[in-house]
Amino acid sequence: MPVEFVTDSALDPTLTAAQQQQKTIQNAAVKGRIINIQLDSGGTGYTSAPSVTIYGDGSSAAATATLSGTSVSKVELGAYDSGGSGYKQVSVAFSGGGSPTKPAKARAVLGPEGGPGADPRKDLKASSVMFNVQPAGNNNGTWVVGNDFRQVAVLKNPLKPGQDSADAYKHASSFFTGADGNAAKVMKVGISTEFVVDGLITGGTSGAKAYLDSCPSGTGDKTLKFHKNETTGFVAFQVGETITGSLGGSGTISTLGDSAGVRDVDPMTGDLLYIDNRAAVTRTESQTEDLKIVITL
Repeated sequence: MPVEFVTDSALDPTLTAAQQQQKTIQNAAVKGRIINIQLDSGGTGYTSAPSVTIYGDGSSAAATATLSGTSVSKVELGAYDSGGSGYKQVSVAFSGGGSPTKPAKARAVLGPEGGPGADPRKDLKASSVMFNVQPAGNNNGTWVVGNDFRQVAVLKNPLKPGQDSADAYKHASSFFTGADGNAAKVMKVGISTEFVVDGLITGGTSGAKAYLDSCPSGTGDKTLKFHKNETTGFVAFQVGETITGSLGGSGTISTLGDSAGVRDVDPMTGDLLYIDNRAAVTRTESQTEDLKIVITL
């Protein structure tokens, strides 16, 4: 899970609730806190639990030992505050408990610099990040079914349609932040004969080409979803021209662009951080994929 170090005040109203909580935790961090006592040897010959003394250049740390038979089985800090503060050098000593034939040995484990919670980037020490998504069926109508896909990508800050400008990237309200959204190019077509998806569609006047991603069954006015790439070229279709499909189908374009159908995301915006090419996956209404991407930093 990606984490951040929050630099603003916890009272800053522009911070999210999670960021405010993160800043509160950062502010409450205690430097030089002991987070654990590691028992290296339990010793032998104890008749009662020995006392534990923590020595070092900090203060207020306290721990207790537990006996199992004649050996120390564990050493525990008490409450959270028992870890003390200000330690850079520390040692652990045992006393009492009878006359052990072999004294127990333990060592203190110091928390990260600044204390636990001061900087989650250091606390977690993560070198990899995993992104996971599980689209189910058509995922509220935003995911194409009846066709295949072979690329999965990580895109940063894509914009809503109609927001593609330098100024738009300065305003959070311009970014698409939904859980799912449609980013396909769309056109409305008066269909005279049904199209078959995954084939090429070609404009009779413009000569423009594109791959047909989705098309409702039947004839009449329908919204088609399509995409272009270097193979098809990027010639624009024209309103009023007839398009034909390489696998069958024909119709006349009545509307192009965002007005032809609801599009939630402008696919030509945002920063492409990662792309993964996979074997083709054909989707149906009844299936759910479990897509995982692991990025090692």
